[in-house]
Amino acid sequence: MRINGTDRLVEADEDGSFVIDSLPAFDEYNLQFESSHFNVWMKTSVIAGEMNDMGLLQERFIGYSVDELISDWMESAVAARKDGEAVVGFIRLILRTFNFDDVLKGGADITMSWNADSDTRYFIDYWNDSLKKARIQVRFPADADSVTLWWSGSSLSSDGENLFENNFTEESIWKDVPSDVLGEQNSITLIDFENGLNSGLKTPALTNEWFLAWQGDSVISSTPVPDSAANGLDNAGASREGTAFHWRSEAKNGSWSYVGLWISEPEKYTDLSALDSVEFYIRGKGSYSLSFESQGEGSLKGKALYDGDIDSEEWKRIALKPSDFIEGDSAWGNLGWDMVRHQVTNINISAHREAELWIDDIKVYGVNLDDLK
Repeated sequence: MRINGTDRLVEADEDGSFVIDSLPAFDEYNLQFESSHFNVWMKTSVIAGEMNDMGLLQERFIGYSVDELISDWMESAVAARKDGEAVVGFIRLILRTFNFDDVLKGGADITMSWNADSDTRYFIDYWNDSLKKARIQVRFPADADSVTLWWSGSSLSSDGENLFENNFTEESIWKDVPSDVLGEQNSITLIDFENGLNSGLKTPALTNEWFLAWQGDSVISSTPVPDSAANGLDNAGASREGTAFHWRSEAKNGSWSYVGLWISEPEKYTDLSALDSVEFYIRGKGSYSLSFESQGEGSLKGKALYDGDIDSEEWKRIALKPSDFIEGDSAWGNLGWDMVRHQVTNINISAHREAELWIDDIKVYGVNLDDLK
């Protein structure tokens, strides 16, 4: 047991009791309990000459096996694990299963311990204290089959600084992990139209169909029309193999046609806070927009919006970061990425005024199928 700010270090007996004498006089002390696998911190008052009950300190942990964090659908990761390769698992913390009020802001008192000695690393993708959500990437070397998440408790102030040193970056977490595992666990092809209008997503994600719809009060015409969206499936053309989605649209300002995909049920939002980017291919002529939308049954209704123009017979690859979305301004329901990212229900691509567009291969990076549960 160590008194923070002093050179005093004493050993506790088998009952957890210890004695430190000649302490400097303060109202409170920061205590650090050290073991071979973890540290626990707490702030407490000490009354000289009396026994002070500090409660149960080792209850602030959760243990995970590698099988819990590597899902069955991660076929490449499961195979790599069997071949003795390092793999990465994901810890997702939500209010229903984790007490965020018992952890310092931003997860500043989070640390990890493995039942292994080599190449163990972790990286906090995001930690949202307001929404009570977090995602942590955990690297499992070949000799590790479990990891324990520890925290010290919110009674200790850290002034925003991490209590435990963790200098690992996301890049270092994935160092030497096989490329097929990296792709499998950090990207999702939402739709490529090779299965018609079916998304092709696997369980545990929602499997749904691509749709075409109209929005607005003025007259809109499109080819195809919403009830026959399958007629929009067309040869990609322009030196691109396979099938794409092709439609023409005419609408007055304030109205538009749009195509899209529901990635969650209306009563159940998808958290895309870890999204790195979205990629799609487009050709044709006209103004368009891409949006991640929150159109579920909760109170939040709106979108994160990107506006673009295209005038090309050749295919163009468009890759968008969250920073590329328009800052929230409430125009046409645009709330901005920071408002929508944790409550996404669908992704849409809209055609504005007079446009003819081909769309293909919509893919998101930084998230995987478990994020779409």
